[in-house]
Parts: sequence; C-alpha cells; structure tokens
Amino acid sequence: MPLPSKQIVGWLMNVLLGGVACTPELPPSANHDEPVSSSMLWSVRLPGNAGIYNEGMIGLPVVNNKVLFHSTIFTDHTGEDNRLHALDVQSGSILWTFPSQFHADEPYYFDGKPYLYQSRLVTKMSAFSPYAGNDRILILDLNEGQKLDLIDMPPAVSRFSCRDVAGKGSNAWFVQEDEHASYVYKLDIATGDTARIVRLAPSHPSGRLEVTTRELQLYEIDGKLFLLLGVADYAPARTELRMVLVNAETGSIGYQKTVGRDYNLNVNYAVLRNSMIYYTCGRSAGCIDLEKDRLRWQYFPQVPMDDMKPGLLVQDSVVFLWGHRTCAALGAGSGRLLYERQIECANASGSTPYLFVVTHCGEAVVLDQYTGNIVRTFSTSPGREKNGFSTGCKPGIKDKKLFLFGLHNAYCFTF
Repeated sequence: MPLPSKQIVGWLMNVLLGGVACTPELPPSANHDEPVSSSMLWSVRLPGNAGIYNEGMIGLPVVNNKVLFHSTIFTDHTGEDNRLHALDVQSGSILWTFPSQFHADEPYYFDGKPYLYQSRLVTKMSAFSPYAGNDRILILDLNEGQKLDLIDMPPAVSRFSCRDVAGKGSNAWFVQEDEHASYVYKLDIATGDTARIVRLAPSHPSGRLEVTTRELQLYEIDGKLFLLLGVADYAPARTELRMVLVNAETGSIGYQKTVGRDYNLNVNYAVLRNSMIYYTCGRSAGCIDLEKDRLRWQYFPQVPMDDMKPGLLVQDSVVFLWGHRTCAALGAGSGRLLYERQIECANASGSTPYLFVVTHCGEAVVLDQYTGNIVRTFSTSPGREKNGFSTGCKPGIKDKKLFLFGLHNAYCFTF
C-alpha cells in the first residue's frame, strides 16, 4: 500500500537498513577486558504469528509494575491488528492484552511514544491505509487494559506527522497536519475533550509547513510549559528550517530561530537542556543558546551522506549522535568531538552514565557515555530469534532493568 513520503523515510531506516551485517567493535581507547554479558531475567513469546514489524509503544513504558509490549495477532488482505500486552516486570507473565479480540471497524496500530498519567495511557495511532483513514487518540486504563476513550481526528488533518504524545498532569498535547499547515492540539485526559491551540502556517500563501522532529518534547521554562518543535517552512523558491518553542497553554510562539539545512534534509531530533537547544539535521548537529539568542556551536563533519548521524541523546555534558554506520559523542558546551565508534546503530536510549544501543545486526550493547567503551553486551535466546533484537526497538530502561523485543519475543535483562 502507498505510504506518505515522510513515513517512507522511517520505514526504510527501520526495515531496509535492518539487514546490514555488522559487528560492534571495541573502541580503540577501551581496555582489553571483554565486555560483560548481562543476565537475562526473562524472555516471553508474545501472542501472534505475524511478528512485530512496527515500533509500538516507543520506549517500552513501565507503570505500576507493568511493562508494555506489542505484537500483531491478526493480519491478512482484509485487515490487520496490533495488540498491546502488559507484562509483569518481575516474571514476564502477560497480565492483560488489548484489544482482547479483533474488530474490523476498529483496528489498532501502535507507533508512537505515549504519555502516562496515573493509571492511564494516552497514545496517538497514525492513519494506516487502507485500514484506518485517520489519526486516532487512544486513552487506556492500565489497571485492566480497558479502553476509556478513542478520539477520531478528521482525515484532513491526518497527514503523517509527529506520532508522539507529550503531557503534564491531566493534560496532553499532540501534533496534526494537513496539506498546508501543522496544528497543536491539547487534550483533557479526564474528559477526552480536545482543542486546537495553534495553527502553524507557512510564510508563503502557496507554501506548506511541516513539523519534522520525530519526538514531541514538553519543557517547563520560567513556570510556563513549552513544546519544542523543528519545522520546515516550504515556499516556492526556498525552504527555511526553524526551531520553535510553542506555549502549550496559549499557542503563542515563545521563541524561534532559523537553522542551517544540510542538502535537502530537515531537523530530525531536538532536545532542550539548561537553556540550550540541541538538534540534528542530516550530517550536522547544532546548539542554540536561548539566553544569548545565538548559535553556540555547529558540528558538521564532511562525511558521505550515508554516514549521517541523525539520532540524538543529551546526557549531562555529552551529546550522543547515532546513525546506521557510526556513532559519536560531542561535548555539550563546546561541540568538540569526544569519540567516534564504528557501531552501526539502529536505535538508542540513555540513562546516565550509560548509552543503550541496538545495532543493525540485532545485537545490543551498552556504552560508557563519557568514553564510548562497550561495558555490556546483550543477545537474544539461542534459537528463538533469527535476526536478534528488532531495529525498531528503542530500549526501555527502568530500575536497573533493560527491556527489548525481537520479531516474536519480549526480553528483560538486568544490568
């Protein structure tokens, strides 16, 4: 089935590149001790035979001693259905599955980072043709795995955009997009009421404005909540990229700054730390000083386009960049290169002082964020996963436990 252009990019990264053969190497600066192989607490075969082919609950959230995985139980030419499974953190036993049965008029597809509030989960389900022609917002009770609300967004504003939900207290925010503009919506989780707080319009009457950052980030600045967005403003003669802070209550623009573009690529990720906006765009990464309203530094290595590192994590004084050929770390204050490693990264998460990486060959390694040394390794159960961990799996980290999934299985490791 045809996919929107921005969805194709993500699909190619997660599927086509997933077959690249690789072997993580110990960095030159590492000592010669073998990395420690961490212990597996449990592995569980998830229901369904179709396999886990999409990203699901990005980050594998943990709440009330449950960790959330997903799988595909039913799929054929007439319909397909994702299921969400709550697994006991200690044993891996499946406590509940949602939905319990397939309904052709209400198919489910999980592919974004959710927001957790008390015992409720809020997640955005993107339109997936031909089964669902519009985006939907699901509110789920995590105690029993029961649907509390399912909010249909109009098809006209259901073009592929940021898939995440961000939140604070009983309110959540998400982004929608039509053919010309992008919109930020606010959701009252208790009532299910939604309201559009701002229309982000293109600067040219015949132009188009897209939110291009893959993650939706919400920050508190001087007692006010702001959403950090990277946008592309397309006009007939040019394209301008901007970093934008949107007041989450009023919809007003609190700050915006134009950033440089690498070839025809857009801003991928953006993070706010200590009044600094860190972002990636193609092969480049940059840091904007909000207080001084200036670009503090830019990192732009002259490498081939297939060696770009669009992934971004910021931990303490380290900016970690990752891509499908290499990964690198920069000093957060200076942008100076600290180290670069020949590790083909498919996905990554962080928890100071470690970086957790799933490689394109289905292995998982833990790096010391300050040195790049490999300090832990992980592998799937022998014979259970032909291709190892899924490249679409963003590692979940909670209380010294690491959660991962492969094509059919969920895993929990201690470290």
